[in-house]
Amino acid sequence: MDFTFDDVKQPLDDLFEQQYILTLTSQTETRTDDEGNDKLYIPSGKCVLTAPGAGRTAYGAVSQVEQSDGEFHTYTGRRVPKYVSSAEGNSRTLTISSRPLMIPNNKSPFIVADVLTD
Repeated sequence: MDFTFDDVKQPLDDLFEQQYILTLTSQTETRTDDEGNDKLYIPSGKCVLTAPGAGRTAYGAVSQVEQSDGEFHTYTGRRVPKYVSSAEGNSRTLTISSRPLMIPNNKSPFIVADVLTD
């Protein structure tokens, strides 16, 4: 279920009855599981709450076969592109790979909650 800030602003105002700073982000990106199905990183109907600066993210290396020489090459970075083109198939593909590792400063610095709706 998608929701916007307007959906939660009034309930939060009622709850806190004071000023607050709240940053909302929406995670709609997916990953592909071992069976080839696309899965949301954060399941529908769930939300994750955490404090600012609760941790950091490190990125592991990505190894991929390059079209230019057919050999494996290893790259580091937040997002590693792989570009493949085929003149015979009249196609181009761009794949972005990433190997993020979330490193919290403390044990369990976040809360996972169900989204409650009327």
